[in-house]
Parts: sequence; structure tokens; C-alpha cells
Amino acid sequence: MPSTILTKHDQRVNASLVKSCDSEYFQLFHDASHRNVFRFWARAIRTASLPSQQHFLQSYTAYLRAVVVEARDREKAHCRTVNDYLKLRRDTIAAKPTFAIYEMGMNLPDEVFSDPVIAELAECIIDLALISNVKDLLKT
Repeated sequence: MPSTILTKHDQRVNASLVKSCDSEYFQLFHDASHRNVFRFWARAIRTASLPSQQHFLQSYTAYLRAVVVEARDREKAHCRTVNDYLKLRRDTIAAKPTFAIYEMGMNLPDEVFSDPVIAELAECIIDLALISNVKDLLKT
């Protein structure tokens, strides 16, 4: 069973998120999802490798920050350029935390996760999901 990085790292992540994302939207989102995320996390760390735990925490933190930015944009009626929107949307679609969940039982070294070919493949998958999501929105 792998060691857990939950306690110390999670406290730092929560403290930095709350500090950097001082927003009513962040607080509402954080309060609503906090309990479910930590129930998931308590189960996941029983079998997840340390690198996969770190990948999940990093990608989930990026996702939360992107959601806050998106909410602030909406609140201020800020319209991004297409390229800026796509860059932000790649994080708000939450594909990277999903990849990290799939990775948890594999015990992959960081070299695999950061390999340029794997990174490009992940970006292509994210863009396909993003395009499919936008296409579905346009139908309604």
C-alpha cells in the first residue's frame, strides 16, 4: 500500500486555493464539492501510487482555479478571444483530473506522464472532448 500525501499536501493545497481564489464562487463550489472529493480521495489513496496522487492534486487544483476564472469572467461579462477561451476550457473540462484517476492503479513513473508524445496525445483527447462538448451545446 502506497504512502499517503493527503494530510500535509492537502492542507497546503486548500490553503493556497482559498488564498488565491478569494471569491464567493470558489467558496460555493468548494463547499459543495469538498465532501465528495475527500470521500473519493480517502478511498483513492489506499491504492494510488505517490506520483499519481501528485498528478491528481496538481490537475484538480488547476481545474478548480480555472473554474474560478470562468466564474469571474461570467460575473464581469468578460469575453475571451477564441484562443484564450480554448486555453481556459482545456482546464475547465476536467479531463486532466480524469486522466489522473485512470493512472492511479498503474504506478507510472513521472517520465511516462511527462513524455512529450503522451502529453500531445492527452492534449488531442482533451481537444476532442472540448469540441464534442461545444458541438452539443450548439445543438440546444
